Amino acid sequence: MQNRASAWLIVVSAVVGSIIAIPVSGEQISIDGALALTGTVKYAPDQYMAQFHFLWWTAVNQLCAALLWLGIKQSIVAVAPAVIAIGILTSGLAMLIFGLTKNPVISFLAAIFCVCTGTLTPLFSSPDFGAYGGRGILSGPIGYSAIYGMSAGALSSFSIGALSAGRNTLGGISAGILISVHPVMGAFVVGMMLALLVLKNLVINDLSTKGLAKGLLIGCALSALSFAVFWIMKVPSIGEVDQQDFATYLKVWDSHRATAMTLHNTIRVLVGTLLLFLMCVVMVAFSAGQSWATAVTFIALSTATSTFLYFSVHLIPQLLPQFVIRAIPGRFLDVHAYVAGPFLIGFALSLSPYFFKLSKASQAKPSQAKPSQAKPSQAKPSQAKPSLPMSCSRPSCCSGPRFYLVRPAPIWAPSKSGFQRTVTTMTHFGKK
Repeated sequence: MQNRASAWLIVVSAVVGSIIAIPVSGEQISIDGALALTGTVKYAPDQYMAQFHFLWWTAVNQLCAALLWLGIKQSIVAVAPAVIAIGILTSGLAMLIFGLTKNPVISFLAAIFCVCTGTLTPLFSSPDFGAYGGRGILSGPIGYSAIYGMSAGALSSFSIGALSAGRNTLGGISAGILISVHPVMGAFVVGMMLALLVLKNLVINDLSTKGLAKGLLIGCALSALSFAVFWIMKVPSIGEVDQQDFATYLKVWDSHRATAMTLHNTIRVLVGTLLLFLMCVVMVAFSAGQSWATAVTFIALSTATSTFLYFSVHLIPQLLPQFVIRAIPGRFLDVHAYVAGPFLIGFALSLSPYFFKLSKASQAKPSQAKPSQAKPSQAKPSQAKPSLPMSCSRPSCCSGPRFYLVRPAPIWAPSKSGFQRTVTTMTHFGKK
């Protein structure tokens, strides 16, 4: 059984996801920054718009600027970030589900379903910062001013999916690149990745983290290159921010930091994250040696940390440093919100009682009767009949592709040496 997601699954999922996103992708706000970076629209350094575009570091604007510099039409560049983000999200969810089911076809179809419908994402998303890109492309136009958060959610989901599919290096690279796309979300995701490495060395020795540190170094190096470009192009700041004006902005205008923690939101966040966290802990306790256990551990860490920060910033803001308040830590709930629904779907599929495996009749080996039971007429190779799947008695119905009914072993089970992941097996019923 294949434990790592194939390159075909990763690429095809990304391409198909991007294609289905085109009809619902409008012009993104990142095009404004790209026009400024390329000099197509010029601002004096002391103008507020120059401060906005040149003192804001994000690789999304840099990517759009590079596309414009290459001569691609502005109308295409304007929608490209949303199309790319949905493609990355689809690929990440396909890998996440593959890690649990080990079935590329089911993983691909389930990922497309999740991207289109946004399954369960609203139930886990942050009340302060909704996971707009994860609510399903069928709900309407995507992106615009939320393109940066949507890109961060897509890339963080890709990182988690890569861990689930046994591609730790790819997961580390995408997490490191996330810093350049969205520095706040990137710092959080990289922090969770580093926490995984600490857990590997101190607590859960069976976690599969090989290649993760290497990937993080590569991704952070690419982000450092992006930051160098930003530093070269930035303009001088016009001065410090007036703290009184900033306080007025937070109180009157900022809908994210000033969002009230209602009773409904409190119950939704507390119950949803608690159930998800407990489920992840139980799975890891019984199955730490599997590739997907690394991703599940990440989800548990992200869920616990983001929930703690969300309640802290709303209940005891006076005890938190100012830089924590400005980072809007409530948005970190969206890291697991993007993957919670697909994760639950993948888990349910892995526990389903039956799977169907398609194989060609030409690949089936002829049955070999035992010597004691062999009849004279069956001893001749020319008269040996190919075996039939299950209890089928009609050779004509199995002349084409053949379906074998298979049952998966339990996802996890305890052992004498402690909680240890059992190897998933597919037991064929009937003779091959």
